[in-house]
Amino acid sequence: MVDGVSHHFKPKPNRTYRDEHPMFALTYARPAFDSYYYTARAGVIRDSHDNHDTYLTAGFMRRWPLGAGFNLDASLIAGVIHRKDLNDGNLTIFALPILGIQKDWFQFEVTYVPKFDGGRSDVLFASFGVSFDL
Repeated sequence: MVDGVSHHFKPKPNRTYRDEHPMFALTYARPAFDSYYYTARAGVIRDSHDNHDTYLTAGFMRRWPLGAGFNLDASLIAGVIHRKDLNDGNLTIFALPILGIQKDWFQFEVTYVPKFDGGRSDVLFASFGVSFDL
């Protein structure tokens, strides 16, 4: 993944959020069976408060061919994130659903991050990236 954007549904008054998120993440997907894959991802992202966060995830993905080379991906991931303004700067465990569209080298993903940790806004997050086979 190389870049992302976000939408904060109920931002705090008088608070400015960054809605464009430069990021770099490497994802590995290994076939499990049929159209199911195991996934692992490690990355760094600039968050809504202009901090750099690092994360590591593992998950399970289902891929459906849509035709014309397009695929629909649905994933459930769990992981840890180190975020300066979350959990007193300690590692935080999380789980998220992800929906994605993939064609050839292009990948687009969307996820919903619910409100948590005492008042943060819930967020819709979209990202895109490039993919290739090793």
